[in-house]
Amino acid sequence: MRPPLLSTETMARIEMLEFITRVNDLLWHNFVLWFLLLAGVFFTVYLGFVQWRFFPASIKALLFSKTNNKKQISSFQALCTSLAQRVGTGNLAGVAAAITYGGEGAIFWMWVTAILGSSTAFAESTLAQVYKIRKPDGTFYGGPAYYIHAGLRSKPLAMIFSFSLIIAMGFVFNSVQSNTIAHGLSSAFGIPPLISGILLAICSSLIIFGGRKRIAQVAEVIVPFMALSYLAMTLFVLLIYINEMPALLARIFYAAFNSQAAVGGVIGHTVQQAIRHGVARGLFSNEAGWGSAPNAAASADVEHPVQQGLVQMLAVYIDTLLICTSTAVLIMLARDMDPDLTGIALTQAASVFHFGHFGKIFVGIAIMLFGFTTILGNTFYGEANVQFIINQPSAVLIYRVLILAMVVIGSILEVPLVWQMADLMSAVMTVINLVSIVLMAAIIKRTTHHFRSKFLTREEPSFSFSQIGLRNFSSYAFAYDRDNPEHGA
Repeated sequence: MRPPLLSTETMARIEMLEFITRVNDLLWHNFVLWFLLLAGVFFTVYLGFVQWRFFPASIKALLFSKTNNKKQISSFQALCTSLAQRVGTGNLAGVAAAITYGGEGAIFWMWVTAILGSSTAFAESTLAQVYKIRKPDGTFYGGPAYYIHAGLRSKPLAMIFSFSLIIAMGFVFNSVQSNTIAHGLSSAFGIPPLISGILLAICSSLIIFGGRKRIAQVAEVIVPFMALSYLAMTLFVLLIYINEMPALLARIFYAAFNSQAAVGGVIGHTVQQAIRHGVARGLFSNEAGWGSAPNAAASADVEHPVQQGLVQMLAVYIDTLLICTSTAVLIMLARDMDPDLTGIALTQAASVFHFGHFGKIFVGIAIMLFGFTTILGNTFYGEANVQFIINQPSAVLIYRVLILAMVVIGSILEVPLVWQMADLMSAVMTVINLVSIVLMAAIIKRTTHHFRSKFLTREEPSFSFSQIGLRNFSSYAFAYDRDNPEHGA
């Protein structure tokens, strides 16, 4: 029987989806990912290997994180908020896909990307602290839109960035997370997706309508719990297979630099595929350079901008070197796996191998928690950019309502075209952010130098714009001058 002809409208949607998909593949895999990697190399060298030199200082900054103002967000809370957004279902599904299509060598290149990307995360988060502003209610706001506006004096470019982030992370990525959570709970517990979406929206509303401070407080509790639980599960498996760890590491390093021939139904891999998928997984997971995490970094109450840059640098390590590696270890130590499995199905199968039926339940709960905290982190990021575009409480209220609507809609709909649009918006915001922080690299370097030579020695125990050669930011409606008391700080 001849299949019915598709309508003109349906054909147009299919053609549009194929076109945007091709554009995204071209942008991300042939340009944006390598731009991100080069930025990591640039800031690593330009800032004098800051991720190694200041690693002890980053631990100290995290351990002594605190704020005496109940309205403010501490450095640790800002870290947890950024981790809430970073650590998502991609840490479970994305790593499995990287191993499937890039081979075990992809894990090595994922590690390399995290180490290089941590310098970019330091740079953008430090810059966000330099240009953060304080609202009348005492809370801090900031991020790429704010430092693009003040540092590069380009309001249009800042507006494009904000719009791209709100669409991609605020709306569409939240619907993607909701969809993943709903299907994960349906698979693990048989809960209908719509019911999951409604319950997820209700739980989200209780936190989101409490404002950014409540989001940070919840992230401070949930993120360490879910991360430590996941790491504990991996540690248990490692102890069981401790004798196999040297061979596992050898396989990773060997596959990173050698082609692997196809055997049976297993995909053959090349070094190029290992690099491409490892780099992609690392950068998609930790989002260093995307311009997302600086929105959380700017909200922290710290003495010096570099302190939060160092703390946010740790977020990249936690996300990629710990969480993503945990997923890789679970998969690589499993036996008798279906070679056709990939993504979240592969991670679930590996968990079932190690823990039986409990493994499937554990992954289902992990999907729910990882996805839920990502929704909270995305919402947090979006609010700072809504405030930048329309500085009205009603705009934030409307934004929150739309977020909840997207959570419910995302749980039941398959919207590939919209998701591809989100990837496109993400590419736009990433390119804008990378160009901006590279153009302002000298400011980042001066701030870093001041921290090392003046602040750590307490020669200058406080920070101000004038100490790094910046002045007159009070001329911008949204900015304050640390050297001018009437503008806050």
